[in-house]
Amino acid sequence: MLVLKIFGIFLIVCLIFNGISELNKSCKEKFNRSFISAEAIGFQLVVGTLIFVGKLWYKSALTNNGDILNGQLLIGLGIISGIGYVIHLYKTTNFLYGSIGMIIILIFLALYIYVGIYFVIFYIFASIVTSIAAKPTRIIK
Repeated sequence: MLVLKIFGIFLIVCLIFNGISELNKSCKEKFNRSFISAEAIGFQLVVGTLIFVGKLWYKSALTNNGDILNGQLLIGLGIISGIGYVIHLYKTTNFLYGSIGMIIILIFLALYIYVGIYFVIFYIFASIVTSIAAKPTRIIK
């Protein structure tokens, strides 16, 4: 039974990703804009990280009787940036595609808020590791 549950979850995830891919392709054809792009994911990651770090800062300030304003400002900046991105999404698409795209973006944003800082740490670590990689060797005759 466990194998069937795992297979079912895998099938549902594949169908969701396929649906998002088809929506992304359709939106790219109609509006010359895609919901899932490197820029969009980067912006969502920044917004999610602002909210995540702001939440941590706010909780830390509450427990230590510190200044909670810094955390609140980071959370507010993240929320305002996210709302601005959703407004931009509605302006560049129509209502139906904008609503569906907003739902997708908010789901991804919730994931980024939940594990956002870990993505940023991994990205920085991967950037450092790939920049240190061996340089190509050229043979000159």
